[in-house]
Amino acid sequence: MRRSISITSLVSVATFFLATLPLGAGAPDSRASDVRRVHADLLFREGHVLEADAEYRAAIDLDQRNALAIYGSARILGAKGFRARRAALVRTAHALAPDDEEIGRAVDALEERHEAELESPYRHYQLPYRIRPDGKGSFGAGLAISVHGVKSELRFDTGAGGVTVSTEFALKARIQSVGRSRSWGIGSDRETKAWLGYADELHIGDLAFKNVTVNVVEKRSLGQFSGLLGSDLFKRFLVKVDFSNHSIALDPLFGPPWDGYTPVDAYTGTETKPFTPILEFRHYLLIPTTVSEAEKSDAGSGLFLIDTGAGFNSLATNLARSITTVRYNHHMSVQGVSGKVKMLYEAERVVLRFAGFREEFTRLAAFDLPNISSSAGVEVSGILGMPVLATFGSITIDYRDAGILFK
Repeated sequence: MRRSISITSLVSVATFFLATLPLGAGAPDSRASDVRRVHADLLFREGHVLEADAEYRAAIDLDQRNALAIYGSARILGAKGFRARRAALVRTAHALAPDDEEIGRAVDALEERHEAELESPYRHYQLPYRIRPDGKGSFGAGLAISVHGVKSELRFDTGAGGVTVSTEFALKARIQSVGRSRSWGIGSDRETKAWLGYADELHIGDLAFKNVTVNVVEKRSLGQFSGLLGSDLFKRFLVKVDFSNHSIALDPLFGPPWDGYTPVDAYTGTETKPFTPILEFRHYLLIPTTVSEAEKSDAGSGLFLIDTGAGFNSLATNLARSITTVRYNHHMSVQGVSGKVKMLYEAERVVLRFAGFREEFTRLAAFDLPNISSSAGVEVSGILGMPVLATFGSITIDYRDAGILFK
């Protein structure tokens, strides 16, 4: 998501525009509040979420009726696991600006429920997965599933949302069509043709779900698998991906149970202290990451996608160019749900730091993620894929409380 105009320039333009409004358009504090809110919006879209949060709060302090600032603060609270507080602020923003379309959609979404229903008891589950090659130098974790008695294997994907299957599998499993859909992800195509389906039941080992909404796409966009199984399907549980034993352990959450959709605030008991905070926008799990060239102190930063569905690690091209040497790569190939990446580069001698860990790469794929950034609503600056995630013994994701534990 490249921008040729800096944040500072855009804020200056916004400040000038607001300063030229007639006096009757608002009190001085309202104008100052709008400037801070515009600045916050720009910071938010660039992925500087914590800085944006401070600006939204400053805007609200100046004008407590600034609906857009209140809504901006609500989005960040929700991404940090404070869903009840987010819901309250969204409704407040809607009461102040009932004609704003984006806020209106957010209010409507509070009443919607798309999560599959857990039919099995709420207890511990152990789901083995299989490592499967998927293209040149790429690999993925395959989970055996059954839909209406038809068996297949889906890629376990922390970067995906819900259940996605190929058209071929959907027809075999008698998945009913309930409407149109859109699908997008890694790749240079804007979006992939898809339709929305419904399955009465889905089984993964001893674990059973009912009333499952399924996204159906063309087979070619899914590689060697019949589909993708987003880890958010298990958001009622602590989701431990055990790379050492090739299994996914599901355990009840710390503190009170959660149904996976009711707006509740993050549990802050001592059990969550070892976890590193993450941000969840839509189904994307993003972790603040510092990027630098090896042996140099100059560094940039961005939000990186935690993605077991990616058989590679990557860095956004614009961030890579600000840090190190970048060259066009004629030999590497990367393909995702949205087709093949056309402008693929390679960054040299890159160091990534996240959650107290340091990973150094002599070469790192560099390409932009416009589809994912647009879908998430914030700039996504890179991907932590299986090659780096699988170097850990395990990772544990706590969806309700917006945290991750690397071991």
